Amino acid sequence: MTDNDRAFQVSAVLATHNSAAEVTATLQSIVRQTLDCIREIIVVDDASTDDSRALVMGFGDPRIRLVALETNQGVSRARQIGMEAAQFDWIAFNDADDVWLDDKMERQFDLLRAHPEAIACVGGSGRLHRDGRRQWRTGFGRWQWCPEETPSASAPPFFRPVLDGHVYLQSLVVRREAALAEAFKPELTLMQDQDYLLRLGRHGRFVITDRPVFLYRLGFSNTTAPGRMRAQVFLANRDYLYRATDAFNQGVAEPDVASFLRDHTALPADVEAFEVGQRFRHINTVWVQRGLPAAVRALAGMFARHPLQTSKFVARRLRYWRRR
Repeated sequence: MTDNDRAFQVSAVLATHNSAAEVTATLQSIVRQTLDCIREIIVVDDASTDDSRALVMGFGDPRIRLVALETNQGVSRARQIGMEAAQFDWIAFNDADDVWLDDKMERQFDLLRAHPEAIACVGGSGRLHRDGRRQWRTGFGRWQWCPEETPSASAPPFFRPVLDGHVYLQSLVVRREAALAEAFKPELTLMQDQDYLLRLGRHGRFVITDRPVFLYRLGFSNTTAPGRMRAQVFLANRDYLYRATDAFNQGVAEPDVASFLRDHTALPADVEAFEVGQRFRHINTVWVQRGLPAAVRALAGMFARHPLQTSKFVARRLRYWRRR
């Protein structure tokens, strides 16, 4: 490690809840980083009832610190506790079911070294297949199921998740003092990371890698999985984020979270669009978890039940893929 690299010492923060099936792979992705910068791994277990804690403690890495919560407090509170416990100058987040790419930290700190004024670095994501391999766009005009997603370059000095591209918290590495200047909002049940990133962007410039830095595990147990989330809940949280972004751009105070969510009423057209999107998300999940033949059968069934909606959605996706 060079003297320059010694400045990049990282506290990794990982929130877990009943994550026994995935947490070992997640920890492995953190400890095998090609840049030796991870100084501690703070695992905040949010009152798991499975073997998550035993697997974390049995992982065998002395850098792991387990914070065991006795009552379930939600992912926002777990992340906040982990962030406040961090001892080093940089903080990086992961979720218990996702994995960092091996060179995540190396590529991000290469970029931060070139832009010392930046407070944070974010990047894109790929999808994690059920067999543990990643899925990428292939060459020669052929496509795998999920191409990588990379946000657009932000306009200095701020980063705005809604306007500059979708970014997951799992890609973030941020200076500790900037991270602690904002807090996660437990009132939000979805998109807490987007709201946090929006407010974090007030404190300085973000830089963005040109390739994915982690892999997202799409499964039937995701918070946003079909059948686990109601349209009204999703749309209320989404519209709060839009309103907060507008407030940020106008230089006015963001709306009160509790009041906004309580008074929010979703438009019927938005509910319909959400439900169509969720049906396609289910097909994507079937593809990843059960294979292409099962996904084709699911899509055929969707065409039979909702032919017009399905045709319109497929046409939109094809136009999007051609542009990419």
